[in-house]
Amino acid sequence: MSRKVAITAMMAAVLHSLSAGQAIAAPKAIVLKPATPWYMDWTPKTCTLYRGFGNPKRPDLLRIERVGPTTEFQLIMTSDQFRSFDHTTRLRLQYGQGTPIEEDRALPGKAKTGQSSIFISTTAVMPFEEGQVEMIAPGTAILREAATSSISALFNSRIVTFDTGKLDKPFAQMRKCTDDLVKTWGFDPEQQSRFVRRAEPANSPAKWLTSNDYPREMLAAGKQAIIKFRLNVDERGAPTSCDIQRAFGDPVFDKLSCQAMMRRARFLPALDENGRPAPSYFLSTIKFIMSL
Repeated sequence: MSRKVAITAMMAAVLHSLSAGQAIAAPKAIVLKPATPWYMDWTPKTCTLYRGFGNPKRPDLLRIERVGPTTEFQLIMTSDQFRSFDHTTRLRLQYGQGTPIEEDRALPGKAKTGQSSIFISTTAVMPFEEGQVEMIAPGTAILREAATSSISALFNSRIVTFDTGKLDKPFAQMRKCTDDLVKTWGFDPEQQSRFVRRAEPANSPAKWLTSNDYPREMLAAGKQAIIKFRLNVDERGAPTSCDIQRAFGDPVFDKLSCQAMMRRARFLPALDENGRPAPSYFLSTIKFIMSL
């Protein structure tokens, strides 16, 4: 049997709708109440919000991680309630009273405590459309966060809800952290926030890496990877540097990805508040995926 591989950049969700008329059992609802305050973990490359829920002696955990000032983040939910979740399980994620969205990128895992986890590499309280180059709209994002006080996982006729409380204040701390990240990249975060255009791909990101770039030794070993990266882009639209902000997989994938993108990626340069080309950055995700 042949093995298919895929490498995707700027991944957006492919939503699978439930079949029309499909019967859905009444879900079992579980609400996890906060056991700790929100904590903010500042590192040189990532910003992570986390909070404990349920039993204070063995709390369930919610982790929200960003690698820069975007509306997207990585979400990890840890709880014994997820024991039945595996790679075949269909998951819908709901922020507050918003519409549940099917997450085809959710992966099962295990925490160091032995509790089951659900890992989602890219999600957002305020989703944006497929193919859209994301721009920060602080006012709109803050209103949406203030209106969101829970995060729910819907799967296997169950609803597991983390009673987060309003998310505007925790995410305000997240923004302070990501602004500090931008400073370490050599940019002024306030100035960048006023840009009328971010650096946008001028050629298809699907051509930056292809299935032919999948490292043969990794393919033979059955290894996959998720890589969150940053390209600094000059005023001409050329990438000047590549940095791996967060990676899950063998470092071989990291090196290969940066080398390929530095050769192939081209951009429409960012435009400052006066409409003039200016240096900026581009953040996105690459997945090396293997399927039978």
